[in-house]
Amino acid sequence: MMQKLSRISFALFLVGWIASASIAQEAPVSNQPITKAGSLAMEFGFGGLSSMSIPGVLIANLLFPGEGTVDAVPVYAAGAKYYLSDGLALRAMLGFSTHTSGADSIGNGKVTGTTYGVVVGVEMHTHSVYAISPYFGAEVGYAGGSSTTTKLITDKSIVKTGPLAATSTTTETKLSASGFAVAVLAGFDWYVFHAVALGCEYGLEFSTASASSAVNGTTVDGPPSTLFGIGSAEIHLLIHL
Repeated sequence: MMQKLSRISFALFLVGWIASASIAQEAPVSNQPITKAGSLAMEFGFGGLSSMSIPGVLIANLLFPGEGTVDAVPVYAAGAKYYLSDGLALRAMLGFSTHTSGADSIGNGKVTGTTYGVVVGVEMHTHSVYAISPYFGAEVGYAGGSSTTTKLITDKSIVKTGPLAATSTTTETKLSASGFAVAVLAGFDWYVFHAVALGCEYGLEFSTASASSAVNGTTVDGPPSTLFGIGSAEIHLLIHL
């Protein structure tokens, strides 16, 4: 009788252990990666753990010609990604900024500028490793911008008839730049909390860029440039909606 009860107790224990293990495996983890079809997440650039800034995702560096130099102007963007199916996400980012500084009669003159950009890509997420979701992908992007500098120049060497007087002229310098890029990507999203992830990504990129300058209506095209190589690491923040 005791032997029979022992067998029954062992059988019940075994069934209970298997059931509890099965339930534990099916129970959702608080920071489990979210890669199911229909999931939507906002994506932002992350400045780093020290500053905790969110400047936007860097999508391009526009190369504006200067006086013997080339100025790189960053284009930042924010966007979202949507999972078309389990593990397959479509992402898009848009960037736009405009600025005005100075005055045409003071120092370096008045400068107004605008930058913009758009990037569209896909991500294929592989099997998750605990709270980490690795992925591969590809994207295409375009960015452009322009700036206008208006400066009032006073030439005191010119003497008008009559009393000594200064002669002033206004110069206007317009700069424009654009670029197109395609890239293949590799990265991961690490879900530190439920529906919140930090990610890192590298891209093997091919890009072309062009620029031009115009001074008082006379336009000069700058030499085009091409780039092929691995870009710097991009850190991003994901927040699922």
